[in-house]
Amino acid sequence: MGNDSYAIRPMRKEELPQVRALMERSFEPYLRPIFFIHPQSTLVAVDGDDTVVAGINLDIYGVRNGAVKIGYIGWLYTDAPCRGAGLGGRLIDAAIAFLGEQGCTDVGACIEGDNPSSFKQLSFRGFSILPLVGQIKRFGFGLLTVWRHASRFFDMGYFFWHKRLDAPDRHGQGMKRETDGSLRPSQKKQAVAMAGTGLACSLLWILALLRKGVAQNLSPLALIALAAFPLALLSWRSLAMRLTAKAEGFSAMFLPWDTAWLAGILFPVLTGWPFPVPGNWYVAGTGWRLEKERKHLGVMAVAGVLASLSMTVACKFLARAPIDTVWSGTPVRMLAGLAFQYSATLLVLDLFFFFYPFCGFNGSRVRRLSLPLWAALTVLSIAIIIA
Repeated sequence: MGNDSYAIRPMRKEELPQVRALMERSFEPYLRPIFFIHPQSTLVAVDGDDTVVAGINLDIYGVRNGAVKIGYIGWLYTDAPCRGAGLGGRLIDAAIAFLGEQGCTDVGACIEGDNPSSFKQLSFRGFSILPLVGQIKRFGFGLLTVWRHASRFFDMGYFFWHKRLDAPDRHGQGMKRETDGSLRPSQKKQAVAMAGTGLACSLLWILALLRKGVAQNLSPLALIALAAFPLALLSWRSLAMRLTAKAEGFSAMFLPWDTAWLAGILFPVLTGWPFPVPGNWYVAGTGWRLEKERKHLGVMAVAGVLASLSMTVACKFLARAPIDTVWSGTPVRMLAGLAFQYSATLLVLDLFFFFYPFCGFNGSRVRRLSLPLWAALTVLSIAIIIA
């Protein structure tokens, strides 16, 4: 059926069951609890029989006392037999025009970093990732409202794609334009993001040590050395993944995770246990397909897991060393045991947590590469941790 055979129009209230059924066919069952359908701001594509075959669900709200009015693209879906007809792009174009008519100043959407089939449509229409600092500058205290409407307080690896309708975007500064029209962070920004992520994780590690009551028993030099461990571990993980990407021959970029910091702060405060927030390496640009890059991403993910695994083994060995030495007034075994807690936690998150909202960790990529390999690494990791 040709493109002209479909019409885009606002959803009718009586079509709510039909739209809900289409969404349930289009997305995994675990996402159903966070579905939303606002009939007054949902657009649908219908065929010649006026049957809904695609839709885009929008959420419109204001922040900063109404100075910023956001149109959020929550769900975009097309019935399987109608995919490939360009309905997704037509719906996004219609949504941008509709939101402009509603007086929206901003349009946003949250998309997982390994989902180019969704975000490439936005990139071609002038959207780009708005990092945490940019979100704070634009939305101020209204940022929590933005996250609440997007159900994204704890998602790992989902990024906020943003476009301003009231003025040209300025948050692309420090990023370079790809041949496909997308933006990617400059090498300098990536280096700053990696260093900032490592330092933040180190500070949160100190917070966990204070909460556990361990920091008071460490000498100043020992505490500094232990606090630097997350930075060293994440640097080793990043280096392994970056070199693997280079060896695989594809361009990768580092992106930190914004909303993951809530878990990174709450876990140390409430439990005294760390929650590493490492960020991750992604395929640069938007002109790529997950099916084609699945192997490259999987191999790079395995390299990251093995880096965490090797550090966990090293810490375990030192913590079990037959001869315990004292460094700067602190037993080395004690330091190694604490470092083991951190590296083992990162290993568990990076391998076992492959499901939503933890898709940004490497487990999902390793599983896509090879389920038997993922199972073997999981068994090996468990054996090392509990040995």
